[in-house]
Amino acid sequence: MKKYTFCLCIIISSFINLYAQYSFPINSGPINVAEGSPVTLDLNDIANSAVVTNNLYLSLRVITDWMPNVGAPSTGEASIEVTTTSGTVVVLSPQSVVEDSCCPLSLSFFAVLPANYIPLSDGFLNVVLKQTGVGTSANWSNIDIDLLVCTMPVATTTIIEDCDNDQFSVDVNVTDLGSLPPASLDDFGGGFISINNVGIYRMGPYSTDFPVLIQVTGDATHGCSYMLQSSIDCDLLNTDYVAFKGFKYFPNPVKNILELNAQNEISTVAVYNTIGKEVLTIRPENFEAKVDMSDMQSGIYFIKVMINSTIKNIRIIKE
Repeated sequence: MKKYTFCLCIIISSFINLYAQYSFPINSGPINVAEGSPVTLDLNDIANSAVVTNNLYLSLRVITDWMPNVGAPSTGEASIEVTTTSGTVVVLSPQSVVEDSCCPLSLSFFAVLPANYIPLSDGFLNVVLKQTGVGTSANWSNIDIDLLVCTMPVATTTIIEDCDNDQFSVDVNVTDLGSLPPASLDDFGGGFISINNVGIYRMGPYSTDFPVLIQVTGDATHGCSYMLQSSIDCDLLNTDYVAFKGFKYFPNPVKNILELNAQNEISTVAVYNTIGKEVLTIRPENFEAKVDMSDMQSGIYFIKVMINSTIKNIRIIKE
């Protein structure tokens, strides 16, 4: 495991009081994080030097730019571990992914600490960056790490399409209000909802011309907020969505048999290795298919599935 100790290479521009977060802006990227070679950020000495207030911090937030490097990694294969003397918290995938056509992806991770973080007595605060996809790596840069005095609200989004009118709405499912409710949703365009109870809240409608950013906030003063992005491509929906409505494949990673199910007849399933060589083709002409991958070598495979003359590409890890 690589271990990076940041000292002079870290620029600290933090503020701290009884009601604020403490920030570690790390300007040392990009850091290449490869599968099997996690990178550890050792932050406790910095916290001690800054005399971070004891018995205050409940959670930790990591926001980072992320760019694929080797092996076509996905954002779901990026993960972090946060460790103090009280224990380790694992976050298996980012809670928020924001994409801009001009820029790298922005990933956000939130970890509820195993106990209030106490720099002088805990002895260490490690944040471990990981890539779990076999044979993959990615570049993490502009990493910003914040200690928070609150825990985040938890929300996920579902898009409600209305392509006939060139618009869509977003259902935000709030499953946890965080430690300092009420929570709120804000789309920065006039849509604002204050939330006192968990549940599903509809935002919009929005034009299909642009993605929408919705800020989920538990308490702005304490730094408990993050962005969720939603968008829709109606041109793609007119073909792929209709053909592949209800399409599912599992398990992934797969050891032996990959199963595919759809609401429309599956015409062809073709399996390719990472150098583009076709290794298997089946023509089930049915609503389900089973792909026997038991004799294939471990690694990444790309599968082209054809339904109603429409092709969908999926990425599979063979264990």
